[in-house]
Amino acid sequence: MLLQKFESMTLVCVFLLGWGAAAFAQPELVDESGRISAPNGKPILHVTGKIQVSTDGESAIFDYDLLKQFPQHSLRVKSPWFDTEHTQSGPLLKDVLEFLGVRGGSMYVQALNGYAASVPVADAQNLKVLLSIDRDGKPLR
Repeated sequence: MLLQKFESMTLVCVFLLGWGAAAFAQPELVDESGRISAPNGKPILHVTGKIQVSTDGESAIFDYDLLKQFPQHSLRVKSPWFDTEHTQSGPLLKDVLEFLGVRGGSMYVQALNGYAASVPVADAQNLKVLLSIDRDGKPLR
């Protein structure tokens, strides 16, 4: 049911309230200073809180191109918002949180339309929560 609530929304904020751990770094995402490369495009994911890797020392900011560097997953979705089934694609929230060094706790998520909720980090670690950035092979913009 959690997936149905988030399937048609773009995630814009994640505030992490939990224990951090040493993060692994994907070289494509991290610059020579050890920070996440600054996004060139419009930011679509902003993460603050107990993270080990950041863009500016306090938060991690991702645009479409940065999120495309994570392994991509797809899901066929039928929902009341669309007349036909669609394929949603993007990275798993679990992969992004692991990259940032997040372990346990809870997160506050907010969509562009204002929908917000507090969600246990364990849900992202145990369920395949998709950060949908493409629909039917085209970027959600």
